[in-house]
Amino acid sequence: MQLIRQAMNKQLLPFESKNGNYEGEATQVLVLLSNYYADKKLFDENTDEYGNILILKDSSIISKLSAIPDLLKRGSSR
Repeated sequence: MQLIRQAMNKQLLPFESKNGNYEGEATQVLVLLSNYYADKKLFDENTDEYGNILILKDSSIISKLSAIPDLLKRGSSR
């Protein structure tokens, strides 16, 4: 709940993981419970026992929409 309040108040969002920490602004945070988003494979490593956190920092809807073809292309090539 604290994370949601911080996001609504536009505070810095802290994330801690075994691979490193992140504290900064985010316009969207996606938490994936596998290495797939929908039916597209995003990561080679099988992370079924871990969560993957994708942090989007650009608030522009155009930049988010323009990222979709890259994600789909990467997912279909694996």
